Amino acid sequence: MKKWSVLALLLVGASVLGATVLREPVAWAAQTVGATIIGPLDGNGNVKVQDQGVTKLLFRQVVQVSDPPVTVDVAEFRTVRMYIQTGGAGNCPAFVELLAQEGATFIGIEAIVPNCGSNDTRLLEVPGRTLNVRVLGSGNEAAIITIFGRYN
Repeated sequence: MKKWSVLALLLVGASVLGATVLREPVAWAAQTVGATIIGPLDGNGNVKVQDQGVTKLLFRQVVQVSDPPVTVDVAEFRTVRMYIQTGGAGNCPAFVELLAQEGATFIGIEAIVPNCGSNDTRLLEVPGRTLNVRVLGSGNEAAIITIFGRYN
């Protein structure tokens, strides 16, 4: 019983101390800040917000070794993310070749050796207006190629 009365006395003492001695610092801390935002504002006076990392699906298709190279327009995008999905050991291409194209000039970006039966991903900065993707192998191997463009 003695413990509970000491605990109750401490609780009441802390409440009184908080309500009297600490009242003013708490009141000062709770005041609102008078801030004026001067820009950038839109036509309605709201703060302009730029979307970060807006992406767009550019291409998704099964590409076989026998298919011609796939050409994807990437001129308006800062970066391109490419996903490569492959089947098991019997249906896995030797590699996926990536070429950037600007006019008649081709620049080799990367030759990806896919992990058979799993997914590979690459984040690319393409130094041209189009991205050419070609799946290479010795038979009828294929890969599912998905390409996203990122605006900023």
